[in-house]
Amino acid sequence: RSLVVAANKMDLLVDAEYTKEEYAKAVSEQIQIRFPMLRSTPVVSMSSLTGEAVEELMPVVFNARDRWARMIGTGLLNRWLAEV
Repeated sequence: RSLVVAANKMDLLVDAEYTKEEYAKAVSEQIQIRFPMLRSTPVVSMSSLTGEAVEELMPVVFNARDRWARMIGTGLLNRWLAEV
């Protein structure tokens, strides 16, 4: 199944120079360290309390769903596996 991480609580960040991109990157790095099999999981930093960046979540979710539902031909998959 597909997975998207909604990194909530962005409103609690005290340092004004700590951007939402840095927050998302830090969460992503922790995911990679703790769960290596989830290394390319998209992370959306947001704040439910203030509503900041909440609108960015659903497009990422739909993109993840579309990538999961994509069909790959057997020939293409076999060629890729041969390269790996």
